[in-house]
Amino acid sequence: MDPKGFYAPFGPTTAEQRHAQFAISYQGHECQWNGPSWPYSTAITLTALANLLNRGGQDVITRPDYFALLRNYTNPNG
Repeated sequence: MDPKGFYAPFGPTTAEQRHAQFAISYQGHECQWNGPSWPYSTAITLTALANLLNRGGQDVITRPDYFALLRNYTNPNG
């Protein structure tokens, strides 16, 4: 949930934003996994977080965290 980590305005990034190779690039191959949120990876992340919350026994991610991430990813207004 750190905005300098994976938490971004349009869903989780595929790489941590502090990483030296994190980049939002519109040049080169269109299938770069160097930073921006991708629907497939976001679906995997949201499913994993839902499973983690349903299993219980942890206090790192909360239900409000999950819904904040889902809401930020699905917000059509950005």
